[in-house]
Amino acid sequence: MMTSTHMAAGFVLSGISYRLLAQLFPYYVRYDLLLLFPYVLVAGLVGGLFPDLDRMEREILGFRVVHRKTLHFIVGYASAGGLVAVLLLLHPEHAWILGPLFAFLLSAWTHTVMDVFDGEQKGRPGAVYEHFTRRWIRGKEVIPFASTKEWILYSAIAMGFIVFAIYPYPITLLGSDLLTLPAVFYVLTWIPAAVYEWKYVAPKRRDGHRASRTRRVSPD
Repeated sequence: MMTSTHMAAGFVLSGISYRLLAQLFPYYVRYDLLLLFPYVLVAGLVGGLFPDLDRMEREILGFRVVHRKTLHFIVGYASAGGLVAVLLLLHPEHAWILGPLFAFLLSAWTHTVMDVFDGEQKGRPGAVYEHFTRRWIRGKEVIPFASTKEWILYSAIAMGFIVFAIYPYPITLLGSDLLTLPAVFYVLTWIPAAVYEWKYVAPKRRDGHRASRTRRVSPD
């Protein structure tokens, strides 16, 4: 899927999850936790972007960076995110670091799982490499890259953000201005990512899929 789709999903999902987590605390603790809300949203946005940094495939200090392998950890992000969530429940006084870290890990994990529903990339045996089993996971090809299905998915996520932003609790408690910072950051990062993928990445991926289908159909 497109990086911009992952960023949008991370932005919304991390915010909703953090809100739900905050409801487990007494009111006076919950209020302090929700003051960190803008930073949690930004961390979720960055977490949605982070795994795709391995898209810049190259050799660094003798180590080969491979897309959908080097920074894609399905079990790793899930385990670390679960641990951070437990620590946050036990030590809310450290929410200033645990809250954004939880959002980052949750978004990164969501990114890696979403990639499984994409198609497999040219020259790779699967969609995402799972480090725990040391195997590539076969792509489901449910939502092809930059397809109509993905644009519909992104639109649904964007609508989720709008509903999420106007939801009366706890935004009215803290003031709607708390959404200003993450909303501006969201727009300024998503637009360049979406334009770049639409103009440069999507055409290459479509050509690769067409070539792959042609090889499957043509006789040996």
